[in-house]
Amino acid sequence: MCSKTERGMSYVQGGHYNIIFLDINLPGVGGVEIGEIIRQKMEDEMTHIVYISQQAGYAMELFKVRPLDFLIKSVNREIFKIKTILYC
Repeated sequence: MCSKTERGMSYVQGGHYNIIFLDINLPGVGGVEIGEIIRQKMEDEMTHIVYISQQAGYAMELFKVRPLDFLIKSVNREIFKIKTILYC
């Protein structure tokens, strides 16, 4: 049985996406690692990555992955809707 993270990775590796919202604290492979896979192993600089976390301290660590944005939980529905419209 595979985890939600493993299923998510199979989707990411199987196609191209305009934008991906990643929680930093995913079980198994974390969101930062998934972003590194997208950028380095898949050599994908076109997909926009938006990270979501409860901790603002991750922001500096994310620069190497070059995310489009960083949202702090809990993201209210209106902010999420605005960001989705703005980026898509």
